[in-house]
Amino acid sequence: MCVALLGLSISSASVSYPKTLPCDVSETSNGSTVTVDCTERSLKDIPRGIPRDTTNLTLTINHIPKFNSTSFRGLENLTEIDMRCNCVPIKIGPKDRMCTKSVVIEDNTFTSLRNLRALYLDGNQLNSIPKGLPPNLILLSLEVNHIYKISKANLSEIRNIEILYLSQNCYYRNPCNVSYDIEDGAFAQLNNLTLLSLKSNNLSFIPHRLPTSLKELYLYNNNIQEVTDEDFKNLTNLEILDISGNCPRCYNAPFPCDPCPNNSPLKISAKAFKMLTKLKTLRLHSNSLTCVPAEWFASTTELRVLDLSSNFLAREIGVTHFPKFLGKLEELDLSFNYELQRYPESLRLSCSFSSLKSLRILRLKGFVFQQLKPESIAPLKPLTNLEVVDLGTNFIKMTNLSILMELKSFKIIILDLSGNSLTTVPPMLSICTKSLKKLLLHKNQILKLTPDFLKDAYNLKYLDLSYNHIQHIEKSSFPDDVVNQMDMLLLHKNRFVCSCNATWFITWLNRTTVTIPRLATDVTCASPGAQRGHPVISVDLLACQHSYLSIILYTLMTSLVLSFLTLSISSHLFLWDVWYIYHFCRAKLKGYSRLHSHSSAYDAFVIYDKEDPAVTEWVMKEMCTHLEEHGDRPLTLCLEERDWLPGCPLIDNLSQSIHNSKRTMFILTSKYIKSGNFKMAFYLAHQRLMDEKNDVIILIFMEKVPCDSKYLRLRKRLYKRSVLEWPTNPQAQLYFWFSLRSVLATESHKQYNNLFKETL
Repeated sequence: MCVALLGLSISSASVSYPKTLPCDVSETSNGSTVTVDCTERSLKDIPRGIPRDTTNLTLTINHIPKFNSTSFRGLENLTEIDMRCNCVPIKIGPKDRMCTKSVVIEDNTFTSLRNLRALYLDGNQLNSIPKGLPPNLILLSLEVNHIYKISKANLSEIRNIEILYLSQNCYYRNPCNVSYDIEDGAFAQLNNLTLLSLKSNNLSFIPHRLPTSLKELYLYNNNIQEVTDEDFKNLTNLEILDISGNCPRCYNAPFPCDPCPNNSPLKISAKAFKMLTKLKTLRLHSNSLTCVPAEWFASTTELRVLDLSSNFLAREIGVTHFPKFLGKLEELDLSFNYELQRYPESLRLSCSFSSLKSLRILRLKGFVFQQLKPESIAPLKPLTNLEVVDLGTNFIKMTNLSILMELKSFKIIILDLSGNSLTTVPPMLSICTKSLKKLLLHKNQILKLTPDFLKDAYNLKYLDLSYNHIQHIEKSSFPDDVVNQMDMLLLHKNRFVCSCNATWFITWLNRTTVTIPRLATDVTCASPGAQRGHPVISVDLLACQHSYLSIILYTLMTSLVLSFLTLSISSHLFLWDVWYIYHFCRAKLKGYSRLHSHSSAYDAFVIYDKEDPAVTEWVMKEMCTHLEEHGDRPLTLCLEERDWLPGCPLIDNLSQSIHNSKRTMFILTSKYIKSGNFKMAFYLAHQRLMDEKNDVIILIFMEKVPCDSKYLRLRKRLYKRSVLEWPTNPQAQLYFWFSLRSVLATESHKQYNNLFKETL
């Protein structure tokens, strides 16, 4: 505290003010500017003790109801006063501090402030422009008030004004319920005016006789329906023009929106911009435009920024010719010009886009198309200065970023592919582009990263992979020499699987120095259930080490015990086992040779409940994977959904599958045992035992085996190995697959109990 007080006294050594002053006082090093900041201090009057040499006074967000000629007495050095938000309109201001009575500013309140250059009176519910303003005033801001009428008399005292803000005095959040009135030629006397803002004022026309000194004019979000040849005729010095939001495109608008009659576009005369030879920025956002005549830009050859977003130009940009006049254009925004209820196959750009030789930034968000093809970007190939291409929110299903390499002198710095439907990333980003520094891929459906995704992408500094479906990230996808050089990496809101297979990724997250926002809160696990919702960085890696050790020890001990028991029992009771082991080892040494058979096309026919999604998933992902893809000898399985002949009767398909397979496996649940399909298939398989004396049935229970079945008890006595149960312990699953493969590899009649062999 002492250090803070000492610092205050040093920095404010030349400024004298009482400690009771409820404001912050600061001074520039040369003493030319003294700032007193009283923002949000719940003041009801201007506080006493403000230093006499104050140059900048801020009184925003308070409750000062009245100002008069004595309010600023002794503060003649003021050059800027900020009095915004002392009585914000009800629909805009906070609900806990509603203000119903406007601020009162008496006449001549600011007359004595001869040095005043900037005055901010926004958000005070003023009904008129204060009288008695000093003649040297350069900037006046009266936004968000209740000023509905502008006349020559109102502005007669501020003839030297250069910047005038009169916006948001009449719109849906600050309704006026009257017509906004501007007297003809009201601004003509302001010969020094360079900036005029009349946005959101419910204007139905462009004010006439605006001063020729004007450089910036803002008219967006009004009710202007037509722009004529005369509206901008004398504005030869205008550099920035914004007439957006007139005849707006209201489809999916996030605010109350009133289109022009019959949804017609803003009518702009072909020669409306003819005299604007110095125009550098033109914004025509949300004007419901359906075409862009080239005549508009015949004289605006100095244009640098053009905003045509949120119109209806999806078809127009495929045939338009206006880019031919815009050789100096550096930024073009065509976002959200999609056609309603259409999802075209690809993007189409007019060949005239090749004339935009100076273009650096091209925004094509929200065009909505399925594929990005080489012909889509063909007109952009000659553009040597192109740095930013924004393709976000287009719902692109498929693209190959390598086609961007076709652009001449490709120097794309930022690429935005967010908000699409991409399910994968480029195999190797550096092949597509080496200059890319910022890649945005958030809000897609990416499931995994390719192994060499970031290989050699040394210039990449910002990568956004948030809001996807990523489950695993491998080490090869995030090479250290690339990722460690990045400034920002976003990974939150994905579906990471926090199993022991993610050990490298978890370790990397804990060690990396790359900035990863929301790492401790939103980079979370989606599975397994015990880890769901927990931060990935908090996963206990020691538990994985213990788990691996337990599995190894369990496997070794189980194998040792089972081997000893099997050898002992076989040698003592079953002499044929010795013969079997001998031939098994012999087959191992000499290699496997398939038995010649004309009747069996499959090793096993699998019958299961297709209506049970859990059983179906187990068969397709577990059984098929272990039996058909793993092991010394991959097996061939017959599945109804995969191998049956379409259009053939059910009984024919079922009979052929059973007779063309060596074995028939039944995947059983309590529900499926009671079904007619199971009984039919079981009788057909059992018929082979009666006709051919070949027992082909193998029973696999996915649930607890019913103990009241006499057939099951008898079968266990005759041929126990043909009755299997899916283990509830995951660590016993390896033995299950071993047992199943073993019973499939041996002939059934050799496995029967010796007492019953003669019956077969």
